[in-house]
Amino acid sequence: MNEKPEVPVLQERIRRLLTTIAEAEFFARKSNKPENLAQFNLSPLKSKNSRVIEVELKAGDDVVQNFELGDINVDLGRGAKAAYIKFENQFQVWEIIADFVNMDLKWQNWTYANLWDLRYGRLSEVENIKSPENMIYLLKYLLNTSLESVSDEPFFANAKPLITSRFVVENGNYATFNLYKQNDEAYVRFEFDAENQNPHLRLASMYLNNKYLKINPKKAEKIIEQFK
Repeated sequence: MNEKPEVPVLQERIRRLLTTIAEAEFFARKSNKPENLAQFNLSPLKSKNSRVIEVELKAGDDVVQNFELGDINVDLGRGAKAAYIKFENQFQVWEIIADFVNMDLKWQNWTYANLWDLRYGRLSEVENIKSPENMIYLLKYLLNTSLESVSDEPFFANAKPLITSRFVVENGNYATFNLYKQNDEAYVRFEFDAENQNPHLRLASMYLNNKYLKINPKKAEKIIEQFK
């Protein structure tokens, strides 16, 4: 992802998008008048209140297809969904049978944006966690704590982790969790086991292993509480 090259992208999300485009079917012609584009949320991108999403598929430097996407939650009945699109330099609006689910462009929706993701696996054991209740809350905060930045270098000299804990993940996978907190800053550093077989953990390791993951200090406090 151009905006966040340091964070791994959700490959299933990309596959789902490409599959949706590949399997889409033309259903009906709609208006071809420029003044009606707003009815389908296809106002030009340059318009102040435009909600259109431009989709461009490329192979290398060559554009394979380019189209603009308007409303995507058009109900056709019996669970079928439709979307409105128009092609570049055309005013013709098409209704297509396609379920795009969610096209929100926030980078967090397209990446492994939180400290932990259930795709990595459930935690079966966490070193220094004393009760099942603490385990439940720890997982809750891990799943709901967003990464603010990812960096290679320590954020302050001679940093030592406030917490170091070994995560035992289902299916025999492992990760070491290190949490640092000083003043108003908090960071997490994962050491992913080289033998992990979970493909999501292996992808995360390629990007995040031994990196410093900045998180909200208030969220860090919630995590720390579970180790007390």
